[in-house]
Order: sequence, then C-alpha cells, then structure tokens
Amino acid sequence: MAICDYLGLDLDQSAKALEDFQPMRQITKRMPGGTVVIDDTYNASPDSMKALLSVLNDYPTEGSRWAVLGDMFELGATELEQHAGVGDTFAQVNVDHLITVGERAKVLGQHAASAKPELDYHAMDSLEAAAEYLKEQLAPEDVVVLKASHGMHFDRIVEAHRKIIENENCFHFLLTNHRDVCKMKIVFRLKTGNDFHFFVQRVGT
Repeated sequence: MAICDYLGLDLDQSAKALEDFQPMRQITKRMPGGTVVIDDTYNASPDSMKALLSVLNDYPTEGSRWAVLGDMFELGATELEQHAGVGDTFAQVNVDHLITVGERAKVLGQHAASAKPELDYHAMDSLEAAAEYLKEQLAPEDVVVLKASHGMHFDRIVEAHRKIIENENCFHFLLTNHRDVCKMKIVFRLKTGNDFHFFVQRVGT
C-alpha cells in the first residue's frame, strides 16, 4: 500500500484489488475429499520443477505424496536431457506416486522410475485420463503437486478433479441427509462429456 500511495494511486481501489488478487504460483487448496492440492500449473522450468518437488518432499502429511508433471517447453536442443535431469532427482525426494502427461515428460518419468524403483509411475495420454486416475486413487490426507508449462493446460486437471469431487459430494449429501430418503427418487442424467447432473424428484407423500 505504501508503494500505491507513493505512485498516487487511489488507496481504496488498491486495497480492493489486493483483496481480489489470486497468486499465479503454488496455490495450495484442500479439496472437499480432504486431499491437499498444490497447484503450480502456471509455468515450468527444470529448476522450478525441482523446487516444487522439494516442497512436496517437506510437506507434512500422513498420506501419500503425488507429483503430476507435464512437458516443459522452450528448452532448446537439450530439452530431453533437461527433462531427464528432473527425473533423476527423484532419488533424493520422498515421492510415492508420479503421473506424467506429454512425450517430453515421459522421458522424465522413465528416469524417475529408474532412479527410484519403488516409485509408482504412470504415463497418461491425456489430461482427462490423468484427472480420472487421480479421482480413483487419491485418498484423504494425500498431497499432490501439479506442474507443467502453461501450454499443457494443467489447470484443467485441477478443475476437472474439483468438479468430480463436488458432484460426488452432492450425491452423497442427497443420499445421507434426507430423513425421508425412502420417499425420494434419484434421477440421473448424463450429459455430453463427463458432467453428471443429479435431479431429485419426490414420489409419494
């Protein structure tokens, strides 16, 4: 605020802008199911990806640690070697599961699996496949970090996972919170794509 005042900006408007500010790196979210997501999907470089793995390594949790990593762009002629270098660092970090998306990241994953034989590693062909696998496998107290170059659109994995969890929680709420659930009819409708919509229709009295 002192800088805004020095620049002659309106302090009320500046305060409102700061309230609405959303950081673009390492946004930590606790999802409805209890999983902690560290969303660092805005961009990536080998150094920043290694730094994020260190964050995951040090994050206190009783659950499993997951890394979801994708291609890094604009690395030049040595791009595969630089992806491999990130994979080699898995020997020094406490990570239980690795998911990669992209051909470059697959090289990273292969080196990670070689450096850490006990690592549970899966290469996914699409963002949708990665989101679906996370939905099936993540447990409460698990911690997952996501990082790739912006062009990989990894933010879609975070959003897809959030929608899946919210839909499941909605259905769970319907089933567990109506005292007269025996008089309720749950009607399902599947729209185009992966969005489920739940409709409740009362039957009888």
